[in-house]
Amino acid sequence: MALLRRRDPDVDLVRGFQLFAGTSHAVAGRALKAGQKMTLPDGRPVITEQQPGGAAYLVLEGRVQISRDGREIATVGPGELVGEVGLLSHRLRNATVTCVGATTLLRWNWETFARLREDSPAFRDAVDKMAEEHRIAPPEG
Repeated sequence: MALLRRRDPDVDLVRGFQLFAGTSHAVAGRALKAGQKMTLPDGRPVITEQQPGGAAYLVLEGRVQISRDGREIATVGPGELVGEVGLLSHRLRNATVTCVGATTLLRWNWETFARLREDSPAFRDAVDKMAEEHRIAPPEG
């Protein structure tokens, strides 16, 4: 008798995100297991501008507001990666990210994030593309 494996709904969820387009079910599963899933309340800062970056976050459910110098830049939702620019550049955070309503995130610390990028060229390429899209020009003056 063959055993049927249950599909993990979280893996199915992230495989629908651009970040995991082109990756295998196994890669998405490893990325989920390697990260820390957390649900934060409305108004909770996830990332603070001009602070060192130690992690990247994938929005699983809910939304986050991205602001710089107190001005809103964008509000993004499921499938968006935040915090990767500071992590990859080894610079201070260039924006503040705050939860809008209850928000579920997947957190990867630097070591885990680097390993995931190394293990999956498709994931690495997607991260690099998102990081380039998310870069914010330095303030004038």
